[in-house]
Order: sequence, then structure tokens, then C-alpha cells
Amino acid sequence: MMDFYDLKNLKKDIAQNNLYNFFDATYQYFIGLTLYQYAVNPWEEMRIDAICNNIYTNTDYCDFLLDLNGIDNPLNIMNGDILLYVPSDYINYFHVDETTAKALRNTYLNAAKISQQDQNRSAYIGNDLSLPPTFLQIPASSVNIVGNQIVLGGNK
Repeated sequence: MMDFYDLKNLKKDIAQNNLYNFFDATYQYFIGLTLYQYAVNPWEEMRIDAICNNIYTNTDYCDFLLDLNGIDNPLNIMNGDILLYVPSDYINYFHVDETTAKALRNTYLNAAKISQQDQNRSAYIGNDLSLPPTFLQIPASSVNIVGNQIVLGGNK
């Protein structure tokens, strides 16, 4: 069974009914370590577990290898690809501590940010129009009742 550091260290957000927080990083890039190269063999295509086992003699660092190499889908790993890795003793340097995670969150997520609103879009939505203003020469209501029929899409 593979052991995934990313999954074991997911934090729960108390403010969100203890839902898992997928936005906090679990790994960070560490500058100053030598990165080694590993060439993927034909029998290792799409097999991050086999690659990890050949590098580290276990499958505990599959998620780390994927993260370090920017791979979001291990099925894209092909023969001849070069993957970077570090000795297992140095993987802990890449783990993100709580202080770093909060700093990263505050850098990229700003709850106080006020988005600009498009006045034309707001007026369009406020008038309950059905199609973009550039589609019809004269904007129409999205639903009309004509006699005993309900007409959708602005047609009368």
C-alpha cells in the first residue's frame, strides 16, 4: 500500500465545518539541494509506484516525486522521461510547516479583495434578460406568457 504524505497531512478547516482544505501546500521548493535525474524505463511507463520503488526502495514518496516534477497525471509518464529526485534523507526539507502554509495562503488568497463589477452586466442581470445584449438588437425577457403558452428564450 502506498503512503501519501499529501493525503495524510491534509488539514481540516474548522470555519468550514471541518471540511478538508485542499488549498494549503504540503510541499515547498527548497533551493540549495542537488537534484538527481532518473530516466524512466519502458516497464515503468505510467507507473509512479515502480519508479518510486526503484529510486527509494519503497513507494512512500510517490506524491513527492509527482509534486517535485510538476506531474499532475502519472499516466503521462513515458519511457525516456527524466524525473528529478533528491535522496530520501532530504525530503523532509520540502515539507511545509504551518507558518509557511499560512504565509502562502495569505499571499495568494485575499478575502478582503473587492472585485470590480461590470455595470453593464449588473444592469443586464437586474433586468432579467435572457441572451447577451450583443445577440439581440432589442433585449427581451427570458420568459414570456402569451395567452396560455409559456415562451422561453425571449421570443414573443
